[in-house]
Amino acid sequence: MIGKSVPNVIDYDYYYNNKQQLVYREEKYYSGNVWNGFREDFTYDGVNRLLTVTKGGLQTLSMTYQTGVNDRIESKSDAGFYS
Repeated sequence: MIGKSVPNVIDYDYYYNNKQQLVYREEKYYSGNVWNGFREDFTYDGVNRLLTVTKGGLQTLSMTYQTGVNDRIESKSDAGFYS
């Protein structure tokens, strides 16, 4: 594309690891002849549970889990305790 501006365009990109977990996503939008946007990065623990989300270098989510017998989740930081 040569010298062409396209207003109100949004571009989404998603990147997955070999376990099909979302590693990061990018959202970009074209506004005023400039691309703007952000990137979110995701991390997982050893048993594939979401641990953190980071956006623009700032951690926006941190998950903790407490497990019991057979590594079953007994509590989760965003949901409380399970019975």
